Amino acid sequence: MNSKILILMTLYAGSCFGLDLDQARKLSDEITNIFGAAQIYIFRNQALINSKQPNKNLLFGDEFIAQVKNVHRETYHSPFPVADHPIKAYLLNSMVGVMDDNRALILDKEIDFKGFIPAGFAFQLSQRFSNGGYSVSIKFVGLKNRLVNELNVPDQWETGVLKKMQDSRWSRDQAFREVTISRQGKFLRTLRPIYHKRQCLSCHGSIEDNPSNSGKSRETWSAENMAGFTMQNFKLNELAGGVSLSIGFDVKDRLLRDQ
Repeated sequence: MNSKILILMTLYAGSCFGLDLDQARKLSDEITNIFGAAQIYIFRNQALINSKQPNKNLLFGDEFIAQVKNVHRETYHSPFPVADHPIKAYLLNSMVGVMDDNRALILDKEIDFKGFIPAGFAFQLSQRFSNGGYSVSIKFVGLKNRLVNELNVPDQWETGVLKKMQDSRWSRDQAFREVTISRQGKFLRTLRPIYHKRQCLSCHGSIEDNPSNSGKSRETWSAENMAGFTMQNFKLNELAGGVSLSIGFDVKDRLLRDQ
Protein backbone atom coordinates (compact mmCIF):
# COMPACT_ATOMS: atom_id res chain seq x y z
CA MET A 1 0.00 0.00 0.00
CA ASN A 2 1.24 3.50 -0.77
CA SER A 3 2.79 4.95 2.41
CA LYS A 4 1.05 8.34 1.96
CA ILE A 5 -2.32 6.61 1.67
CA LEU A 6 -1.58 4.55 4.79
CA ILE A 7 -0.72 7.71 6.76
CA LEU A 8 -3.93 9.42 5.65
CA MET A 9 -5.99 6.36 6.55
CA THR A 10 -4.43 6.32 10.01
CA LEU A 11 -5.12 10.01 10.59
CA TYR A 12 -8.75 9.73 9.50
CA ALA A 13 -9.54 6.32 11.02
CA GLY A 14 -12.39 6.25 13.50
CA SER A 15 -14.21 9.37 12.33
CA CYS A 16 -15.75 11.04 9.32
CA PHE A 17 -17.63 13.65 11.29
CA GLY A 18 -15.42 16.47 10.02
CA LEU A 19 -17.39 16.29 6.77
CA ASP A 20 -20.10 18.83 6.08
CA LEU A 21 -23.28 17.98 4.16
CA ASP A 22 -21.96 18.81 0.69
CA GLN A 23 -18.77 16.84 1.29
CA ALA A 24 -20.71 13.86 2.63
CA ARG A 25 -23.04 13.91 -0.36
CA LYS A 26 -20.14 14.07 -2.84
CA LEU A 27 -18.28 11.28 -1.07
CA SER A 28 -21.50 9.23 -0.93
CA ASP A 29 -21.95 9.48 -4.71
CA GLU A 30 -18.33 8.60 -5.41
CA ILE A 31 -18.27 5.57 -3.10
CA THR A 32 -21.61 4.28 -4.38
CA ASN A 33 -20.47 4.60 -8.00
CA ILE A 34 -17.19 2.79 -7.32
CA PHE A 35 -19.10 0.05 -5.51
CA GLY A 36 -21.62 -0.18 -8.36
CA ALA A 37 -18.95 -0.33 -11.07
CA ALA A 38 -17.22 -3.21 -9.26
CA GLN A 39 -20.50 -5.13 -9.02
CA ILE A 40 -21.19 -4.59 -12.72
CA TYR A 41 -17.70 -5.80 -13.62
CA ILE A 42 -18.15 -8.99 -11.55
CA PHE A 43 -21.53 -9.50 -13.19
CA ARG A 44 -20.17 -9.09 -16.72
CA ASN A 45 -17.31 -11.48 -16.10
CA GLN A 46 -19.14 -14.51 -14.74
CA ALA A 47 -17.96 -16.52 -17.74
CA LEU A 48 -14.32 -15.70 -16.96
CA ILE A 49 -14.80 -16.38 -13.24
CA ASN A 50 -16.34 -19.79 -13.93
CA SER A 51 -13.96 -20.75 -16.75
CA LYS A 52 -11.07 -23.18 -16.37
CA GLN A 53 -8.55 -21.00 -18.18
CA PRO A 54 -5.41 -20.27 -16.14
CA ASN A 55 -5.02 -16.58 -17.02
CA LYS A 56 -7.45 -14.54 -14.97
CA ASN A 57 -5.23 -11.55 -14.27
CA LEU A 58 -8.08 -9.15 -15.11
CA LEU A 59 -9.74 -10.21 -11.86
CA PHE A 60 -6.90 -9.34 -9.51
CA GLY A 61 -4.78 -6.46 -8.28
CA ASP A 62 -4.13 -3.38 -10.38
CA GLU A 63 -5.67 -5.01 -13.46
CA PHE A 64 -8.95 -5.47 -11.62
CA ILE A 65 -9.03 -1.83 -10.52
CA ALA A 66 -8.18 -0.69 -14.07
CA GLN A 67 -11.16 -2.65 -15.43
CA VAL A 68 -13.49 -1.29 -12.74
CA LYS A 69 -12.37 2.22 -13.72
CA ASN A 70 -13.31 1.48 -17.35
CA VAL A 71 -16.76 0.27 -16.29
CA HIS A 72 -17.20 3.37 -14.12
CA ARG A 73 -16.44 5.73 -17.01
CA GLU A 74 -18.75 3.81 -19.32
CA THR A 75 -21.61 3.54 -16.82
CA TYR A 76 -21.57 6.92 -15.11
CA HIS A 77 -20.03 9.00 -17.93
CA SER A 78 -17.61 10.68 -15.55
CA PRO A 79 -13.96 10.32 -14.55
CA PHE A 80 -13.14 7.72 -11.92
CA PRO A 81 -12.93 9.41 -8.48
CA VAL A 82 -9.46 10.33 -7.29
CA ALA A 83 -8.45 8.50 -4.09
CA ASP A 84 -7.97 11.82 -2.29
CA HIS A 85 -9.86 10.72 0.81
CA PRO A 86 -8.80 7.76 2.98
CA ILE A 87 -12.25 6.17 2.71
CA LYS A 88 -11.96 5.93 -1.07
CA ALA A 89 -8.42 4.59 -0.75
CA TYR A 90 -9.60 1.99 1.75
CA LEU A 91 -12.49 0.97 -0.50
CA LEU A 92 -10.15 0.31 -3.43
CA ASN A 93 -7.81 -1.70 -1.24
CA SER A 94 -10.76 -3.64 0.16
CA MET A 95 -11.98 -4.50 -3.35
CA VAL A 96 -8.57 -5.93 -4.25
CA GLY A 97 -8.53 -7.78 -0.92
CA VAL A 98 -11.87 -9.48 -1.60
CA MET A 99 -10.67 -10.68 -4.98
CA ASP A 100 -7.48 -12.04 -3.40
CA ASP A 101 -9.53 -13.79 -0.69
CA ASN A 102 -11.37 -15.66 -3.46
CA ARG A 103 -8.34 -16.32 -5.67
CA ALA A 104 -8.19 -20.06 -4.92
CA LEU A 105 -11.90 -20.46 -5.71
CA ILE A 106 -11.75 -18.38 -8.89
CA LEU A 107 -8.68 -20.26 -10.19
CA ASP A 108 -10.04 -23.71 -9.30
CA LYS A 109 -10.17 -25.88 -12.44
CA GLU A 110 -12.59 -28.47 -11.09
CA ILE A 111 -15.54 -26.31 -10.01
CA ASP A 112 -17.79 -25.41 -12.95
CA PHE A 113 -19.86 -22.80 -11.11
CA LYS A 114 -17.87 -20.84 -8.55
CA GLY A 115 -20.85 -19.01 -7.03
CA PHE A 116 -18.82 -15.81 -6.88
CA ILE A 117 -21.61 -13.46 -7.96
CA PRO A 118 -22.11 -9.68 -7.49
CA ALA A 119 -24.19 -10.05 -4.33
CA GLY A 120 -21.55 -12.27 -2.73
CA PHE A 121 -18.78 -9.90 -3.74
CA ALA A 122 -20.78 -6.99 -2.33
CA PHE A 123 -21.35 -8.74 1.00
CA GLN A 124 -17.69 -9.67 1.42
CA LEU A 125 -16.65 -6.14 0.47
CA SER A 126 -19.06 -4.60 2.96
CA GLN A 127 -17.73 -6.85 5.71
CA ARG A 128 -14.11 -6.00 4.97
CA PHE A 129 -14.94 -2.30 4.57
CA SER A 130 -16.85 -2.20 7.86
CA ASN A 131 -13.68 -3.20 9.71
CA GLY A 132 -11.77 -0.11 8.57
CA GLY A 133 -12.59 1.99 11.61
CA TYR A 134 -14.59 4.63 9.72
CA SER A 135 -18.13 5.82 10.44
CA VAL A 136 -19.13 4.48 7.03
CA SER A 137 -20.98 1.35 5.98
CA ILE A 138 -21.89 0.12 2.51
CA LYS A 139 -23.76 -3.01 1.46
CA PHE A 140 -26.17 -4.57 -1.01
CA VAL A 141 -29.66 -5.20 0.34
CA GLY A 142 -32.40 -7.27 -1.27
CA LEU A 143 -36.18 -7.25 -0.94
CA LYS A 144 -37.03 -8.64 2.47
CA ASN A 145 -39.59 -11.22 1.29
CA ARG A 146 -37.50 -12.40 -1.70
CA LEU A 147 -34.01 -12.93 -0.33
CA VAL A 148 -31.63 -15.65 -1.44
CA ASN A 149 -28.94 -14.66 1.04
CA GLU A 150 -30.27 -13.73 4.47
CA LEU A 151 -27.06 -11.73 5.01
CA ASN A 152 -28.48 -9.16 2.57
CA VAL A 153 -31.56 -8.50 4.70
CA PRO A 154 -32.47 -4.78 4.83
CA ASP A 155 -32.83 -2.95 8.12
CA GLN A 156 -35.97 -1.01 9.03
CA TRP A 157 -34.85 2.16 7.21
CA GLU A 158 -33.82 0.27 4.07
CA THR A 159 -37.06 -1.75 4.09
CA GLY A 160 -39.10 1.45 4.12
CA VAL A 161 -37.08 2.98 1.27
CA LEU A 162 -37.31 -0.16 -0.88
CA LYS A 163 -41.09 -0.11 -0.38
CA LYS A 164 -41.17 3.45 -1.74
CA MET A 165 -39.09 2.35 -4.72
CA GLN A 166 -41.51 -0.47 -5.55
CA ASP A 167 -44.25 2.11 -6.05
CA SER A 168 -44.93 2.63 -9.77
CA ARG A 169 -44.67 6.39 -9.22
CA TRP A 170 -41.03 6.16 -8.15
CA SER A 171 -38.68 7.54 -10.80
CA ARG A 172 -36.45 4.72 -12.03
CA ASP A 173 -32.80 4.91 -10.88
CA GLN A 174 -33.62 7.74 -8.45
CA ALA A 175 -31.63 7.38 -5.23
CA PHE A 176 -33.13 8.19 -1.84
CA ARG A 177 -31.20 10.20 0.78
CA GLU A 178 -32.03 11.03 4.34
CA VAL A 179 -30.20 12.42 7.33
CA THR A 180 -30.70 10.21 10.38
CA ILE A 181 -29.73 10.87 13.99
CA SER A 182 -28.78 8.23 16.56
CA ARG A 183 -26.65 7.97 19.67
CA GLN A 184 -23.66 7.43 17.37
CA GLY A 185 -24.22 10.80 15.66
CA LYS A 186 -25.68 12.15 12.43
CA PHE A 187 -25.52 10.12 9.24
CA LEU A 188 -26.30 10.74 5.61
CA ARG A 189 -27.99 7.56 4.39
CA THR A 190 -28.32 6.81 0.69
CA LEU A 191 -30.02 3.91 -1.06
CA ARG A 192 -29.62 3.53 -4.82
CA PRO A 193 -31.94 1.01 -6.51
CA ILE A 194 -30.73 -1.93 -8.61
CA TYR A 195 -32.93 -3.56 -11.25
CA HIS A 196 -32.80 -7.02 -12.80
CA LYS A 197 -31.13 -7.13 -16.21
CA ARG A 198 -31.60 -9.91 -18.76
CA GLN A 199 -28.58 -11.85 -17.51
CA CYS A 200 -29.82 -11.72 -13.91
CA LEU A 201 -32.89 -13.72 -14.85
CA SER A 202 -30.84 -16.86 -15.48
CA CYS A 203 -30.73 -17.25 -11.68
CA HIS A 204 -33.51 -14.95 -10.44
CA GLY A 205 -36.15 -15.19 -13.19
CA SER A 206 -38.82 -17.78 -13.94
CA ILE A 207 -38.40 -21.48 -14.67
CA GLU A 208 -38.48 -20.59 -18.36
CA ASP A 209 -35.36 -18.42 -17.86
CA ASN A 210 -33.39 -21.23 -16.20
CA PRO A 211 -30.50 -22.15 -18.57
CA SER A 212 -30.35 -25.58 -16.90
CA ASN A 213 -33.59 -26.42 -18.72
CA SER A 214 -32.25 -25.63 -22.17
CA GLY A 215 -32.87 -28.46 -24.63
CA LYS A 216 -35.00 -30.45 -22.18
CA SER A 217 -38.68 -31.33 -22.45
CA ARG A 218 -40.87 -29.07 -20.31
CA GLU A 219 -42.04 -31.88 -18.04
CA THR A 220 -38.42 -32.38 -16.91
CA TRP A 221 -37.69 -28.72 -16.26
CA SER A 222 -36.24 -27.81 -12.88
CA ALA A 223 -36.97 -24.74 -10.75
CA GLU A 224 -33.50 -25.03 -9.22
CA ASN A 225 -30.91 -22.66 -10.69
CA MET A 226 -27.20 -23.32 -11.17
CA ALA A 227 -26.42 -22.01 -7.69
CA GLY A 228 -28.79 -24.54 -6.11
CA PHE A 229 -31.51 -22.02 -5.22
CA THR A 230 -35.09 -21.90 -6.42
CA MET A 231 -35.83 -19.51 -9.28
CA GLN A 232 -37.46 -16.39 -7.83
CA ASN A 233 -39.77 -15.32 -10.69
CA PHE A 234 -38.35 -11.81 -11.00
CA LYS A 235 -39.18 -9.99 -14.23
CA LEU A 236 -36.92 -7.94 -16.48
CA ASN A 237 -36.29 -4.46 -14.98
CA GLU A 238 -38.02 -5.39 -11.72
CA LEU A 239 -36.47 -3.94 -8.56
CA ALA A 240 -33.84 -6.32 -7.14
CA GLY A 241 -32.76 -4.28 -4.13
CA GLY A 242 -30.21 -1.53 -3.75
CA VAL A 243 -26.81 -0.29 -2.66
CA SER A 244 -27.10 1.17 0.82
CA LEU A 245 -24.51 3.63 2.14
CA SER A 246 -24.26 5.43 5.48
CA ILE A 247 -21.72 8.20 6.23
CA GLY A 248 -21.32 10.00 9.54
CA PHE A 249 -20.98 13.80 9.35
CA ASP A 250 -22.06 17.16 10.82
CA VAL A 251 -25.33 18.59 9.47
CA LYS A 252 -28.55 20.32 10.53
CA ASP A 253 -30.70 19.53 7.49
CA ARG A 254 -33.11 16.63 7.82
CA LEU A 255 -34.17 15.31 4.44
CA LEU A 256 -32.73 15.23 0.92
CA ARG A 257 -33.79 13.63 -2.32
CA ASP A 258 -31.90 13.32 -5.58
CA GLN A 259 -33.62 14.95 -8.53
